[in-house]
Amino acid sequence: MRRIVSLAAWWVSLVLLWIAFVGTTDSQEVLAGLGAAVVAVAALEVVRAQGLLRFRVDRRWLARAWTAPAQIVYDFVLLTSLLFRRRRVEGQYLTVDFPAGDSHAQYAWRRAWVTTVGTMSPNVFVVEIDSEEKTALLHSLDTGAWKGTQPL
Repeated sequence: MRRIVSLAAWWVSLVLLWIAFVGTTDSQEVLAGLGAAVVAVAALEVVRAQGLLRFRVDRRWLARAWTAPAQIVYDFVLLTSLLFRRRRVEGQYLTVDFPAGDSHAQYAWRRAWVTTVGTMSPNVFVVEIDSEEKTALLHSLDTGAWKGTQPL
């Protein structure tokens, strides 16, 4: 029963999100949204049945993201100033230590969270997190900038 309620909540949420994105309640658009939500919920259930959605929120890493909005603004200003200088900027790939952990649910969430939040900034984005090597591969346009060598 709990799974059915969860799937129904996902379906309703996805239909409402579809309607918000298309910006109309035209019957064809709503029908397309209903169908797309069925496909998405079916895919969700397949992934869940395979055990790929196990995660547990790590509050310490959640709290580390409080600087993300300021970092996005800082990097936007930095890259805009580089654009107006009209000089060629070549980014570089960096490998940094990252406590990626193993297949435990807490570490799965940490990797997903850092990849998502770490890629919001226009200067640095996470290319890959290697659980075996305990490293993160980043691409940074300006490594000397604030947090230019950190995934989060």
